[in-house]
Amino acid sequence: MMISHQKVFVLAALLFWPPGRAAAQTPSVGTTAETNHPDSVISTDTIMDTPRASRPADSLPRAGAVDSGSSEEGLSVSQGGETGSLDSLERAALRDSILEIKASIFRGYSHYPSTLDSAFVLGRVFPFHIFSADDAAISPALQDHPAMVRIPYTLSSSLNRVLFFGLPSGHVALKSNAWEPKLRSGAVVGTDIISPGDMHDAVILPPASVCYDAFPRPMASPHVLMFWESGLFAENSLDVRFARPLGRHVNLGVFSTYRYFERGEYSTSGSMEDLYEPFMKDTSVLVREGENPLTQEHLSGARVGWTSSNGVRLAAAYDYFDLHDDIAFEKLDTSGSMLYWSERSLYSHRASGGIDNLRLGALGLGAGAFVNNDVHRTLPLADSLETGAGARGERTRVGASATPFLPLGDDTTRLHYEFSKDDKTRFNGGKWTIVEHRPALSHVHRFSLGPVNTKLFGSFGYMLAFLEDNLARAPVWDAGFSADAFGQRLGVFAAQQRMPLDVPYDTAVVLMPRRLLVEVYPESFVDLYRLYGADALLSYKRAGIYLGAILTDDIDPYKLAYYWPGGTVPYTQPRRVLVVSPLLGWWHGLAARSSWLFSDTKPYVKSHSTLSFHSPGRGKRQRLFVDLGYDYWTEREYVSLGGIDTWSEPIHDVHMKIAVQIRTFRLYYKIGNMLNRKNAYVPGYFLPGITFRWGFNWMLQG
Repeated sequence: MMISHQKVFVLAALLFWPPGRAAAQTPSVGTTAETNHPDSVISTDTIMDTPRASRPADSLPRAGAVDSGSSEEGLSVSQGGETGSLDSLERAALRDSILEIKASIFRGYSHYPSTLDSAFVLGRVFPFHIFSADDAAISPALQDHPAMVRIPYTLSSSLNRVLFFGLPSGHVALKSNAWEPKLRSGAVVGTDIISPGDMHDAVILPPASVCYDAFPRPMASPHVLMFWESGLFAENSLDVRFARPLGRHVNLGVFSTYRYFERGEYSTSGSMEDLYEPFMKDTSVLVREGENPLTQEHLSGARVGWTSSNGVRLAAAYDYFDLHDDIAFEKLDTSGSMLYWSERSLYSHRASGGIDNLRLGALGLGAGAFVNNDVHRTLPLADSLETGAGARGERTRVGASATPFLPLGDDTTRLHYEFSKDDKTRFNGGKWTIVEHRPALSHVHRFSLGPVNTKLFGSFGYMLAFLEDNLARAPVWDAGFSADAFGQRLGVFAAQQRMPLDVPYDTAVVLMPRRLLVEVYPESFVDLYRLYGADALLSYKRAGIYLGAILTDDIDPYKLAYYWPGGTVPYTQPRRVLVVSPLLGWWHGLAARSSWLFSDTKPYVKSHSTLSFHSPGRGKRQRLFVDLGYDYWTEREYVSLGGIDTWSEPIHDVHMKIAVQIRTFRLYYKIGNMLNRKNAYVPGYFLPGITFRWGFNWMLQG
């Protein structure tokens, strides 16, 4: 690990040093992040009200009443008058309210859900869900949504991702603020580019957006979140977040994530093989040996935010990524097909800043700008590699956005405009420039019919892209309806979206001559697809069931491969998906959930099931948690890659985690692939046999 203990303790001491006048803060109602559709941005509509603290998960509405597309409540801190001007009763009330804010933040991590309301809130990821995932990445927490399918390449890596409704074309967009660009899963990184240390909570929006609340957020006292894990392949995973107020208006957040798994061959033959053989009819599915790809990633960043007493927020962010991962690929020679590995390195600097919730009379405004610079390298690990040896590519992307919005009672109308310029140098030195303009208009209308809360939303936008002075146009739109009452929820939506506009670094991917590709087929990188979906949650007391369905257009499999590492897609894009997810709330410490996705293409069935048990200890401050999970996929279409043809075998993945939690400190032990089977979620990547990992998760508050 490159970070010395002395530096960590010095930084912790500085961040926990009492802020100058932060004690004079008074709390107010949190910001409302209203996200209407997947391609929209988050704009905050802050309404000042009587002080109150944010609510723990159990005090939220019933699971069926949660609107995954509506408002997010956070905690906002505004500044009143000087404490010296307050009388004794006002000072006491101020002190009590600050203490309640501190306690509510603490409860967000330490309060374990005990009812269906909090254990199975769909479309929302709370601090405890992220905290108890016990992982240096967010995909395990996002997988709790019944319609999410996790795609792990390795035990932990930025390549890992989740797919909404299991659609390989549904590139999940990660979005935190109106002034920050979306982070989309693609050929270079997956959804796990975001770590738990950089987020507080999240809202999952169909068809493929995750809007998360990034630190720093207004707070009453500093805190530190620490995660550490060790295990096989010399694993060393560390996730650290420092956040603190710097005064009455300013908050600072710093995070750092380090993941390391050693590259090398492994063998599980011998006593381990003898243990499983008596119980296995087909011993060929057992893991006997394999090769673990390298994971060496460092992600770090800093964010500073200023919040005024009337809710206006100024913020700036900087992130640095230093990612090294082995990518599997196939090479054909006279001896046949062989599986090789290439070390992919990504060095990235990303900066952004903006203003949010600026009020100009009845009108609101959000605006921002960003600049990203990525350097992409590949290093062959085999001497016989010829194509792409020592390849280097670079990408610089700059952009700006503006979002005027008009709240009209329960309605909100937004006009959003975004501009970006993308300069990319590919592996052969060729330069591509793509300039995009994206205007969009959206509207949300809310109303109630007795106990039924209803929302109608819709948006229409246009994407104009210039490639080599050739214009490509694409209309994008979405519309939807949702209603909830008495713990029941129904939602329908339809959308026309485009695949992320991109040009692969690897020149071998595009075989068509450059001029012919651009001038004759300028729309070749502007692929539109439509989808139609519906979901419902029905619940009664401690039980519930989630139902969902989605229909999509055909997606060109050749172009779809652009957006996956090495051009290898985990399975064929389905056109129809049905989700059935029974849920059982807490009963004598037991809870169960299972999600089954049925598709019209192989694998026809994908499922993720969990049986959980928790037992409170003395004083209800200590708890024991046991989670037993089972992931099952039916067989996929036949694939031969690198001379291996067993990638399409069914997946049976049994795993378990045992954790002890004392207030906000968790000590855990993980056992993965308990059946010691050859499981490959993506062709080219066999997960190792049975694995053992351990670590701790700790939130400290000053």
